[in-house]
Amino acid sequence: MKITSLISRGKIANLKYNHLLILFLVLFLFQIGLSFIHKATVNDFLDGANNWYKKDSAERFANITTTSLELLIETSSNQKMELEGSKEEIIKSINIILSWQNLKKRVKDISLVFEVNNNFYAISDGMNLYEFIFESRRDDKLLLQNSVIAEVENITEYYNEVSLTEKIITGNDKEKRIHIAVPFSPRGEHAGMVFINYEPDFSEMTQEIIAGYDKLGLIYSTLIIFGLLIMYYISAYILKERDYAHKLYLEEHEQSLKHKIDLENESRFTKRIYHTHHKAEKIMGFIKNDISKMTDNLLKYKLLKYSNFISRVIYDMKWYDPPVNTVRNVIYNTNINEVIRFLTEHVFKRVSDNDGSVEFKLSLDENLPTVNLNEFVIWEILEPLIQNSIEHSGEDYLTVTISTAYDSGQNRGKIILEDNGAGLKPEFLSEDESGIQKIFLENLTSGSYGGRHRGYGCYIAHTMATKRCGWSLRGENREVGGSRFLIELKY
Repeated sequence: MKITSLISRGKIANLKYNHLLILFLVLFLFQIGLSFIHKATVNDFLDGANNWYKKDSAERFANITTTSLELLIETSSNQKMELEGSKEEIIKSINIILSWQNLKKRVKDISLVFEVNNNFYAISDGMNLYEFIFESRRDDKLLLQNSVIAEVENITEYYNEVSLTEKIITGNDKEKRIHIAVPFSPRGEHAGMVFINYEPDFSEMTQEIIAGYDKLGLIYSTLIIFGLLIMYYISAYILKERDYAHKLYLEEHEQSLKHKIDLENESRFTKRIYHTHHKAEKIMGFIKNDISKMTDNLLKYKLLKYSNFISRVIYDMKWYDPPVNTVRNVIYNTNINEVIRFLTEHVFKRVSDNDGSVEFKLSLDENLPTVNLNEFVIWEILEPLIQNSIEHSGEDYLTVTISTAYDSGQNRGKIILEDNGAGLKPEFLSEDESGIQKIFLENLTSGSYGGRHRGYGCYIAHTMATKRCGWSLRGENREVGGSRFLIELKY
């Protein structure tokens, strides 16, 4: 179940990473699409700006050309024609103006168009213009149909509109060339029009702008992509840490559920014991009654001790915190030395005699006073400590020494339990926040025996000794090896 849950959580984590990757791919594609759309928009804007600028620039230089010719004609009309060389100077000036405009890139031709007796004349050089204006020569070779601009569609319509409105007219043809028609009015009187065939080209400027934008777009896209990669890395790292924390939380929750289940099982088991303890008490009463009729005093003594201890155990099952008078009472007059002798002779030796691996040595002070404690409470204190020495000694042949001592001056007694085993682990002798050695904490053990986890016996012994009897209990290691438990008795 745990492996299945981990696999499912791994699939969920991969799914979240895939979602995150898809999100960043969508953002990346969106950025690319936005760049193309922006570039197309910039191209449209440049096309519109170019068209406006082409028209405006064409109209400007066409207007300048026309104004220059008008000023030249007006000035020349006021001069005396008989002056020698004046004709050549005027023709030269006209040619300079026309040729200077032709020097501009994409200017195909410049012509002056006049209408005389419904005939249209197109003049594009200084000599013919001088003869047409100043000498009134009307040569048929100057007719519009004989000129280059005759190829322009609707040129007569340009002339009629300019004559009617006396405004600059601008148009385009199929080849995207610009036609500019400017009124020609020397001395303020409309005489004709200046027609310019212009093919502007701003591709170099447009290419420079587009190249600059592409460079800027590349830098911007690179920064965006780099930022997205950083965001992806950070997000992936955060998701990874979150999934790891979630995994730890689920594992902790799983352990908590197991612990809760164990507690519930223990609670059910306790309820079952509580439900049946009165039946066991009744049967123990029958056993004690039958034992009292026996004639063998030693056997009778041992069986009564065993049955009384079992009765006490059954009674303790009923009470988590039994009444004080069942532990300490003036009716109890218990000899601690006698309890120690019974435990060693009739409990532990009966078990250890099977292999002879444990030897008990007793050094009991007969001056030790009796105590007003239930003898089986003392039994519950000593038995776990002796059992701990036997089970955790780590030796094939163990010697357990139990001694008692009494100080009449201070009215204090001692119970010392020693062994020659491996001793207690140093970490078990350290104290927690409340000053209790860790060996006496609940569920703390140094090993497992027979598949059953220990760590409860020393806890019971310490609880009984300190809280029920008012004694003190400490564990330590002997200098020559082995462990020692020291119980100080207070009378």
